Amino acid sequence: MTHWLIENFTQNKNAVAIVDSTGEYRYQQLLEQIEAYISLLDKTINHATSIAIISDSSFHSIALFIACYLKKLIIVPIIVNNEQELKDKLSVSEVQFILSLEGAERENITLKITPCEPVSEQNKLCQTLIEREHSGLILFSSGSTGKPKAMLHDLSMLLDSYKAKNVQKKPKAISILVFLMFDHIGGINTILNILTMGAKAVIPEDRKTVSIAGIIEQQKVTVLPASPTFLNLMLLDNVSQHYDLSSLRMITYGTETMPESVLKRLKINFPKVKLLQTFGTSETGIAQVSSRSSTSLDIK
Repeated sequence: MTHWLIENFTQNKNAVAIVDSTGEYRYQQLLEQIEAYISLLDKTINHATSIAIISDSSFHSIALFIACYLKKLIIVPIIVNNEQELKDKLSVSEVQFILSLEGAERENITLKITPCEPVSEQNKLCQTLIEREHSGLILFSSGSTGKPKAMLHDLSMLLDSYKAKNVQKKPKAISILVFLMFDHIGGINTILNILTMGAKAVIPEDRKTVSIAGIIEQQKVTVLPASPTFLNLMLLDNVSQHYDLSSLRMITYGTETMPESVLKRLKINFPKVKLLQTFGTSETGIAQVSSRSSTSLDIK
């Protein structure tokens, strides 16, 4: 398959792409897994449609996401919190197939493909992407009452923006922690940024402060994207005194307001680390911003 993303992965084939709870994977292994998933999907899903991936971030879920993108499907990443929420999201996004990953061992993870009840007519926005032969991404609003509200992105155009920004540049030998969820615009942004840069994605097994600090120390993580609430918990738990976090070069924060007092304490605890505010929404995606300084909450 000829595609700029595949060519980019091929150029970086010997570099480590993803580290998760099942182990370490190079870009060559990512390519092989993507090809395996495309082969499996070709046997079942032979027309453009919308599919749900029920999973948080992992080597296999990322490979599956890219396989669905290359097949020009409408992708709906969902992390299950309860059955009713799952039913609502599947209904609102008009999902036709559910993809789930079963198994926990490295060599024993299988893909289950479950058809949903037929959708009478794909909505006009999805149909427009299908006619353009573009892939799509559906995310959901958070913090609202009633049924979840779905936002449809042109995933092909979104990926092309990363191509313009990262491809054809020297691969970056950095490790970036994937903190935000797989169904969150910030989590998707982190993953796509890492892979198009040829960097290493480090996926924690859980999001406890000690677990995150431990994996930063173990994997020599250089960039930590997190929420102000989590960063405050790291300060309260004093993890920098118990773990070697000297590999960190940058901490990015977003998703909520950063208290000025927390920002000042972060700079005291991590004097050599650049602190950068990010901004994005499920509706608009991630905006390009610049901060006045590491100690300023002003952004442009």
